[in-house]
Amino acid sequence: MRPEDDTVDVGDSASMSEPPGELSGSLSGSMSEATADTVEPRPTVAERIARPFEVRVGQLVAHYRLQALLGKGGTAEVYRAWDTRLARPVALKFLRPDRISRDRVARLIHEGRVLARLSDPAVVRIHQVLEVRGLACLVMEFVDGDTLKDRLGAGPLPRPEALRIGRAIAHAVAALHEAGYTHCDLKPANVMLGRDGRPRLVDFGLAARVNRAAQG
Repeated sequence: MRPEDDTVDVGDSASMSEPPGELSGSLSGSMSEATADTVEPRPTVAERIARPFEVRVGQLVAHYRLQALLGKGGTAEVYRAWDTRLARPVALKFLRPDRISRDRVARLIHEGRVLARLSDPAVVRIHQVLEVRGLACLVMEFVDGDTLKDRLGAGPLPRPEALRIGRAIAHAVAALHEAGYTHCDLKPANVMLGRDGRPRLVDFGLAARVNRAAQG
């Protein structure tokens, strides 16, 4: 994808090649105007990973319009986006283009599968997993709020609030263990405090299976 394109309509990402011209409409419309001599062969997985497009605010990824960058970590970045089909805000988590590797793509997909096993109110909900020309992407609920780390930076928590948050996260961790996993990265930065008053545990990228045999 060329950097100057403002719209990325990926459609069915598994069958995506790189058509010429602006992608302001559907892929089928762009491809129908190309001749057999100009149509590129479908890229391999290795080629898609080697040539990921640049994610930018304003792009349309599938039916999600990217609105703002919410945060960036060592290997991933999270955007607020608008679901144009269901008319709701969502959060899209992409691997950073400079951190793409087969192992990290597999890890992000694994994170989505772990989240799909959980339905606890204190765990961020997963809606969909996309593979967009080499960029794995998780589509999750958008939590309007701040992290527990940010909240603690503003001062000590009142005892009732600390107990409420602690109980909710402990319940989420117990649900994760019941599903056969451990979070492995539990910290204030990975707890979102929604303005609706409900805390959510996030970032399950390091979640690992619990070795129940070792536990006896």
